[in-house]
Amino acid sequence: MAIVERNRTLRPTTRLASSISYKIDTEKVSEQDKLIVCIYSEQQKLVGEFHFDGHDIVGKKSIHFQYIDEQISWGKYEKLILNI
Repeated sequence: MAIVERNRTLRPTTRLASSISYKIDTEKVSEQDKLIVCIYSEQQKLVGEFHFDGHDIVGKKSIHFQYIDEQISWGKYEKLILNI
């Protein structure tokens, strides 16, 4: 089992207003891995840390979240977030 870390920086000042979805690459996450996604603001402040079980996302090339009104929404992936 490995821990796979992915970091995303939110840059709403340089994105189109219609571009609210952010992608996290999960192609190399195996069934035995744990995925940790850290999301940062433009000022490098941690906005959120989210943990996923590789078993739940294996076979997916990516997962997506939206950042609207300073809130992160995982949509259909919300139920896959592990409570740590």
